[in-house]
Amino acid sequence: MAPEYSLIFGILVVQNSFLFGTRNAGLSPSSYTKNSPRLSLEMKFLTPILLALVLLLAGYLLYTRGFKPNQTQDLHGTALETPKTLPPLELDGSDGKKHQLLDWKGKHVLVFFAYTHCPDVCPLTLAALARSFESLKSPPELQILMVTVDPARDTPQRLREYLGKFNSSFMGLTGTPAQIAQLSSAFYAGYSGSGIQIAHTDAILLLDPLGRFVRVYNQESLTKQELHHDLVRLLE
Repeated sequence: MAPEYSLIFGILVVQNSFLFGTRNAGLSPSSYTKNSPRLSLEMKFLTPILLALVLLLAGYLLYTRGFKPNQTQDLHGTALETPKTLPPLELDGSDGKKHQLLDWKGKHVLVFFAYTHCPDVCPLTLAALARSFESLKSPPELQILMVTVDPARDTPQRLREYLGKFNSSFMGLTGTPAQIAQLSSAFYAGYSGSGIQIAHTDAILLLDPLGRFVRVYNQESLTKQELHHDLVRLLE
């Protein structure tokens, strides 16, 4: 038994021994005041003190054991009714290595489908994410991923050069057209077109530290700082 629990148990034992030991000595509860006024007075003040100590120690244990309120309450964005496990696809990273999304298990991960020739929403979104990330002091427990919807042109090297303009820790992922299509479908994201005119889902998608897809943020959540507010809470 842990020392803290032993201490709580000991306090309860002392209290019970004090309360009921008098019965073993032949005193009934009705005779406490008549036969032992001093004992009754001591019980009156000692019992609340012992109970207070138990409550204080219990609160200390909850704090030191890492108890936290449910952090997913009152978050913005749209939560999935059931967290979704994603396919174990092996993609090419902008760092020159192969990656699966579970490589970042243990972290909160933001996923954004985009492409390097995008003229507007992609660079604006990445710039906003970079500002938020840097204002949080570039936390190691947060990873931001860009998955290209233009795998024919977005090589790992091009992704690295492109993302380096926003934040060097951002990771780009590419793969075969079939892999990108499978992954985007798993995220309920879509895209179509080619060249500079590729229409695509512009939402930011959140993975929890278990690697599950759990929440979706739209562009309004980004511009209103709602996503940033949630990241502050999640990283506490």
